Amino acid sequence: MRRHSVERRLGLFALYLIVRKSQMIDRVIDLLVEQIHRINAKSKRKVIKDISREIERVHGKERLLAEIAVASMEHPEGRICDVIYPVAGQQKLSAIVKEYRSKGTLDCQIQFVMRGSYASHYRRMLPLLLSVLEFKSNNAAWRPVLEGLICITKLQKAGKRFASEDDVPVEAVPAKWRGSVIDEKRPRECDFL
Repeated sequence: MRRHSVERRLGLFALYLIVRKSQMIDRVIDLLVEQIHRINAKSKRKVIKDISREIERVHGKERLLAEIAVASMEHPEGRICDVIYPVAGQQKLSAIVKEYRSKGTLDCQIQFVMRGSYASHYRRMLPLLLSVLEFKSNNAAWRPVLEGLICITKLQKAGKRFASEDDVPVEAVPAKWRGSVIDEKRPRECDFL
């Protein structure tokens, strides 16, 4: 390097810095994607583990479902109280429905576990990671997501942990998660920050 002129050295150094900057940005983005994937994968594993542990809470659900299906196929015109209740019983069916309603869907359970992980551990890390990245897109479909990222970055810089309804772009929330994020048209704070 020393054998080159100062102008050439500065030019080569500038090129090196440009390449190094793009490599660092790529690595930070990889870290962000990896962290989000890790949160999702851990949450999914935990929920599936819990489901498999409690699958037999109402004993013989699969057998019961098969018997109900057979009874309804044999008597398609029959009344529920004459065809299904003798096979399963109203109390057992209500116990299955109650268990399902208390747990919710798989996506809701995964979102609940992800929110818990984020609120307790990843909340400190991800906003700092997001603050050093600049996201851009010409695609209008990604505009709500970009607005959500901008909102998180602004609130992080302001030192706020809670967001008002006006600050939060609710349309950035995926449709399958809206039930767990939006509560009576008010976003829960820890889901955004």
